[in-house]
Amino acid sequence: MPGGALHSPVWAPYKLYGQVDYMYGWPAWEARNGFTAAQAWLNLAETGGWSALLFLWIIPNGAWLVFPSYMIYVFGQEILQGLEIASGEFKAAKDR
Repeated sequence: MPGGALHSPVWAPYKLYGQVDYMYGWPAWEARNGFTAAQAWLNLAETGGWSALLFLWIIPNGAWLVFPSYMIYVFGQEILQGLEIASGEFKAAKDR
């Protein structure tokens, strides 16, 4: 929503949508309207069951967490190794 820390770089296109559709904007938030939360829970319940939820939502979204985390770990190791080689500490430690 406007005024938040990430609004400008991430959510700017949704500003107009929040002004037009009050269910997803500040008026509904300030009125403590629970429609969007109820809608989310009903959408979750209507997907069919735990097997559909697992295979259609949890596993695909889990892949977006597992694989990037692994890539961060591997790339971090490569960056650190490159920095050690560039600083000369790698050669000194290897000679010992």
